[in-house]
Amino acid sequence: MWRWPSSHSETVTTLAAAIGLQDSLGGSTFATTLNLACTMKCMKGDV
Repeated sequence: MWRWPSSHSETVTTLAAAIGLQDSLGGSTFATTLNLACTMKCMKGDV
């Protein structure tokens, strides 16, 4: 069953995307925010 994603997980996902576009996808900052975004989505059950 599909549910609306939480605003917190979508904010962190957007932050990760913005950092990836600004700083590159190979940076440690992007890796950290991507990890946080995936953790939040898995905890919420959005994945």
